[in-house]
Amino acid sequence: YFAPRQTTGVLWTASDEVGNSASETHLVTVQDTIPPDITCQPDVVAECTGGGTADVAVAAPTASDICGSVALSNDSPGTFALGQREVTHTATDDGGLQSQCAHSVAVVDTRPPEITCPAPAFVECTGNHSAPFTPSAPAVFDMCAQNGGPALTVVTPVAAIFPLGTSGLDYSVTDISNLQALCATAVTVQDT
Repeated sequence: YFAPRQTTGVLWTASDEVGNSASETHLVTVQDTIPPDITCQPDVVAECTGGGTADVAVAAPTASDICGSVALSNDSPGTFALGQREVTHTATDDGGLQSQCAHSVAVVDTRPPEITCPAPAFVECTGNHSAPFTPSAPAVFDMCAQNGGPALTVVTPVAAIFPLGTSGLDYSVTDISNLQALCATAVTVQDT
């Protein structure tokens, strides 16, 4: 048995029938010229969890080396922004030989935002069978947009003069992935 990455002297001795002998030493060096094997795990898709990002713990690849142990490293940031990014894993053996593999991490936003309309409003007629009214803003929430994530586009009805009776008010919210939520309420102009 010869230790890896070391030089060992081997003494050869030849003797004849009358006792004459000669010796020679040969040096045997075991070299490691084969890099380790490495296989990455499949690509990862993660849902955005806030701030336009997701925390992803990437799975370690499988790695082995025929001549010793393997140390693994990668360039994962841990927190990934919306979109796709490649993560490179490196396997380094005891002799410093390296192999790499890569897979992608995609952060997606598949959950639509949420919207809650204001309660229906009732206003008194102020003349000419109508009344001015400024609709309140809706309550909105989006998992990916929270904590400083991408801005939401909120559409709120504008202030106007509404006629006597009930008028519908339509609201919407759209996130960065063009996912949308809608709600509706109403304003009633009454003459009491």
